Amino acid sequence: PYEARFGEVPDLRDLHQFGAKVWVRKEHAPKMQSKAREGRFVGYSDHSKGYR
Repeated sequence: PYEARFGEVPDLRDLHQFGAKVWVRKEHAPKMQSKAREGRFVGYSDHSKGYR
């Protein structure tokens, strides 16, 4: 439907598979601690350009 309406192939680079392993950045991590934690992708945010 997208290609028929706009005449181009949609950009799918930012799509992620549900349940995929992700790394979530910690806001205020001390220098000697890890700066991210492991998580699972569960969906896209409705209110911002980001992920859940």
